[in-house]
Amino acid sequence: MKNIFYVLRDYAEDILIGAGLLIINIATFRLHEIAGLFGLGVTLLLVGFATARNPPKKE
Repeated sequence: MKNIFYVLRDYAEDILIGAGLLIINIATFRLHEIAGLFGLGVTLLLVGFATARNPPKKE
């Protein structure tokens, strides 16, 4: 049970950011499909840049 809390504590920020981006993209798709595709492309591009600048650390 403690392991679950440690994992959630370590990855809570990433999970919340991912959920927020998912909700924004779903809302954009509901407005219009083309705008949703552009929003999804921008989101993936920004996530790609963020992971390229700060790669995950190996423990």
